[in-house]
Amino acid sequence: MTGPVLQTTAQTEFRKAASVTMTGFALKDGHRAVFAISADRDGRCTGTSTEQGQGPSRFLRIKEETFVRLDPQAFVRQWGAAVATRYGERWVRLSPGQELEDVGGFCDLTKVPVVGAPNPAEQARSGGGITVGGRKAASFLVTSPDNPPYLGYIAAEGSPRPVRVESQAYDFQIDFSNYGLPVLVTAPPSDQVVDLSALTEQAP
Repeated sequence: MTGPVLQTTAQTEFRKAASVTMTGFALKDGHRAVFAISADRDGRCTGTSTEQGQGPSRFLRIKEETFVRLDPQAFVRQWGAAVATRYGERWVRLSPGQELEDVGGFCDLTKVPVVGAPNPAEQARSGGGITVGGRKAASFLVTSPDNPPYLGYIAAEGSPRPVRVESQAYDFQIDFSNYGLPVLVTAPPSDQVVDLSALTEQAP
């Protein structure tokens, strides 16, 4: 298949998927963060993000309600030691409409980089084959006037779904797997939750 057909097929198949698991790495504040996220089209999402030199931060989303449990170091950096002493073990609840930064944005599958939203300015050309996670895949290189190039890969056997996207310029890589599997998410107990507004009021 030609590059445009490969790219369009990847985007179409991704938008048809009811759910997907995404694993990989991306830059966060100049450091590489490793993440694992499962999300579905009904607003359920769960995952972890681990910055270099820190433990994992966790996040959950059910419909429009989002909960984040930061690594202790990240909590202190964000809110200060005094607030961390009181609330550092709790989940932070974000109000509807508030966005998660960095990899938490992958909870919205319509905005997942590369395959989530087509860009009419992009041009694609086909590349070679590769094995991703033990599966044969076909690659395509995408360029545009506004952004550095990236590589995409779709499965060469079975459903032609995306299996990886990567960009050396942005230092990110995402592998896609577990298409269509249920995403099971349970909200944390209320006594383990603090609203973001309460932290904002007490932060120095």
